[in-house]
Amino acid sequence: MNYYGSIDIGGTKVRMGLITADGTIAFHKMILTPVEKPWGEILTYINKSFETMLREAMVPYTHVYGIGIGCPGTFDLKREVISFAPNLKWRNIPIKSHCESLFPVPIWFENDTNLSTLGVAHFGEGRGINNIIGMFIGTGIGGGIIIDKKLYVGSSGSAGEIGHIIIQEHGPRCSCGSRGCLEAVASTTAIYKRIRRMYARLGKTSPLYTHFASSKNRTYAIAQAYNSGEPAAVKVVDSACYSIGTTLVNLIHILAPDMIVLGGGLYELIGTAIIEKAASIIRKTAMPGTCEQVKIIGTALGENAPLLGGAALVKMNLFTV
Repeated sequence: MNYYGSIDIGGTKVRMGLITADGTIAFHKMILTPVEKPWGEILTYINKSFETMLREAMVPYTHVYGIGIGCPGTFDLKREVISFAPNLKWRNIPIKSHCESLFPVPIWFENDTNLSTLGVAHFGEGRGINNIIGMFIGTGIGGGIIIDKKLYVGSSGSAGEIGHIIIQEHGPRCSCGSRGCLEAVASTTAIYKRIRRMYARLGKTSPLYTHFASSKNRTYAIAQAYNSGEPAAVKVVDSACYSIGTTLVNLIHILAPDMIVLGGGLYELIGTAIIEKAASIIRKTAMPGTCEQVKIIGTALGENAPLLGGAALVKMNLFTV
């Protein structure tokens, strides 16, 4: 049997897998991202780990069609480099040529959330849907755009940077260097920081602050505080949902999608609340006739979405005429 290879490079971990034609993840492996190492050593480590997975699965490279690789940040299609990946602190990394020297099969690259959107479109809830917007809420906020069943990346390859739509004039500083980006006000990182600051005002010895600040998982800490009805957490999350809903209204007005798909770590824990509140903002503020037919759903693919998207990327490039 032949497989599509897929690698999802993240700021904390790297997931990789071998995927069948029907979207089954036959084999997979996860490693921690050695972010302290130079980019070349990180990619070499990923290559060696992928080879280890192949040996464990007893699959030779001759049975791998190619590998789709997702990475956070912007990928310059013309120069074939990672222009900017803030979470990895990468700038102008010649990732394609370097990986082509490491892997003996064809390689294709995309932004990680573009791959997540592709995964939903090809193997998830978006199958058969023409026009899709994906939004993935986690440490940052990423997105992807499918138009007429094809991934839209624009002339530079950077289309779909939904998290860097400016939603608040003179808002908080974003990792991209700008102010007021959606990511800076509604990502897990932003929500956690804001709740923590509010709890700190009660005193750093208060039970609320000590419990929240000592949590090893920020997403779970947010969800626990929000689901318990703690007023500060509810206020911050509701504010973030308002920003998300407002962003989606703007995207609906511009792109008129058939479907909006939400995912990411925060969605997986409090997704129902996010969808309900964002949908409420859309119904109240979108122009009549623009949003009534738009489906707003969450994906059940979870962290497998970018892996499946990597397989879809290989399939599209090899077999789509």
